[in-house]
Amino acid sequence: MSLEAQRVWVETLFKNQIGAQYPAVPIKFENAHFIQPETPWVALFILDGSAFQTELGVQTVDRHTGLVHVDVLVPQHTGTSRANTIAEFVGNVFRRQTATMSDGAVVRFRVPSMTKLGEQSGFYRLVCRIPYIRDEVRR
Repeated sequence: MSLEAQRVWVETLFKNQIGAQYPAVPIKFENAHFIQPETPWVALFILDGSAFQTELGVQTVDRHTGLVHVDVLVPQHTGTSRANTIAEFVGNVFRRQTATMSDGAVVRFRVPSMTKLGEQSGFYRLVCRIPYIRDEVRR
């Protein structure tokens, strides 16, 4: 259940923060209906990675690693400033946050990184990735 609790928490935080700072920037969520605009937009993905047990005994901790991956897209030939500004804001939304999910799992976000992917299909694409660790206590 922690993956779903985390998804809800991340999507809600992201929607609220981006909506407040950039209300004209639409958000594409995973496997949800979305009509791609000709204006700047962002796409949010939660990429769960490897998992392993970190503690032994009656009460164990399962640790999951992963990335919050956000594509920031701005129209081609409009420069990089808008994409950089949005991506930096996105990174700061999660930077070094610790949050307890509704099911008790604890998620710790790390420092974001940016990767420029250049022009694709009429848009300039910049990716912001925020690594995370999710610890789930098992009894």
